[in-house]
Amino acid sequence: MLLVLSFMCSAAQQQPKVTGFFTNMHYVPETGDVVGMEVWIVYARGNFYACVQQAQGEPELPAVVPVKVSGARVRFALEEPQPIAFIGTVSKTGLALSVAGSKDPPEILKRQSTIGNSDRPNNGSQGPHDGACDIFRRMKILLACRSAAVVFIAAGMAFSQTPPPLVPPSAAPGAAPAAGPNPDMYYKLGPDSLPMDGVPKGEIRGPYTLKSEAYPGTQHTYWVYVPAQYDSSAPASLMILNDGQAFMAPEGDVRARNVLDNLIYRRELPVMIAVFIDPGRRPDQPEPNLHEWGDRTTNRPTEYNTLDDKYARVIVDELMPVLYKEYNISKDPERHGIGGASSGAIAAFTVAWQRPDDFHKVLSIVGSFVDLRGGNAYPDIVLKSDRKPIRVYLQDGRNDNRGMGRSGNYNQARDWFYQNVRLMQALTEKGYDVNYAWGMNKHGQKMGGAIFPDMMRWLWRDHEVSTDPNDMTERSFHQPAKNSAAKH
Repeated sequence: MLLVLSFMCSAAQQQPKVTGFFTNMHYVPETGDVVGMEVWIVYARGNFYACVQQAQGEPELPAVVPVKVSGARVRFALEEPQPIAFIGTVSKTGLALSVAGSKDPPEILKRQSTIGNSDRPNNGSQGPHDGACDIFRRMKILLACRSAAVVFIAAGMAFSQTPPPLVPPSAAPGAAPAAGPNPDMYYKLGPDSLPMDGVPKGEIRGPYTLKSEAYPGTQHTYWVYVPAQYDSSAPASLMILNDGQAFMAPEGDVRARNVLDNLIYRRELPVMIAVFIDPGRRPDQPEPNLHEWGDRTTNRPTEYNTLDDKYARVIVDELMPVLYKEYNISKDPERHGIGGASSGAIAAFTVAWQRPDDFHKVLSIVGSFVDLRGGNAYPDIVLKSDRKPIRVYLQDGRNDNRGMGRSGNYNQARDWFYQNVRLMQALTEKGYDVNYAWGMNKHGQKMGGAIFPDMMRWLWRDHEVSTDPNDMTERSFHQPAKNSAAKH
């Protein structure tokens, strides 16, 4: 005990000025959400560590990570829910934090004089978000998160008189897996997802801006992929991908443009227009990017996770009329697909569910069919409703977010993998045309990106073909069209 006390006192005495508790986490009474970020930086055994927690509706599992410090500058990286690196500058009043490589202005996290003192309602009751920044109530889950938590908690005791008990990983359902290789490292993009010599390249047009009536004051940025084989005299199929910036990124985990180029050229997909659309945002908010998909900076949580028809109105009533005007797109819903990852996946399912007369194909990568805003209700909704003409491909991983709350308790309604399997079972029982792939991946696009070509082939497997052995056009690669311009 004396040794521990000596260590804690030493750690407290050596704290450089960069240490402290910083937060912009706050409660949104209109939606009942907690949003923002908290960072607690400590100094122990000659190194800096940070306990980092983000929230979009509900605080996520905290992560303990090492921090690189140079003067007042700090840098750290998170691996979940998606890899992201942060850089920041510490001052007496707060932490100015930015995503590494981003040109967006930094977010300001205010320095707090005591732990658990951030701007959050406190009426004396124990509501669902009370004490969300009480870091020590969450500490009992950190041993299940990272081995570095032992060091972090020991250093943190210097700030607290009564630390909570720790729960061993084996004692908590849904705990993080034992230390080992990152399961995502085993998922690699194949040749279908990479540029190939001799394959005609489609064109990415945009960005375009679509003002929204469904969400007044917001606008959606989107890009249009036009394949080299597009002929304005023949109706094309349509594929819409939410979180468009992530699906089209040349160095991303999906690289959908390459997949479309390769598969259309080999006639494994029909000629299709693809739209990459980002979540709505106010004009003063930054565009989403690979490091920040917009959960903290756009209307993404509301649009994607809510089970109403508003986002379907964005796609069907606001976007598609523009597309029909510019391109010759088939109006047959059998030739319309929509997909996404995480919250973008449940949003895609919701669009097809709300508008089955417009979309018959859904692609879901690590879909957030969980209780962010009631998404875990979908299996019951599917079973209680008449079957709709929707074809669905679900992908998820056993190491996706598994429902471990900040209290250390398992919440099945927030278990991504369990809820994806549950939805698959409901769709199967109801007689839907459903396919699925369960891997070892964490939350992200690693496995989904690797199998994206197969997901697309399966969804579009019944596109028109010729079986005439003398049809040499059908037996040839799909060459660029002579008339590939838009309608006008």
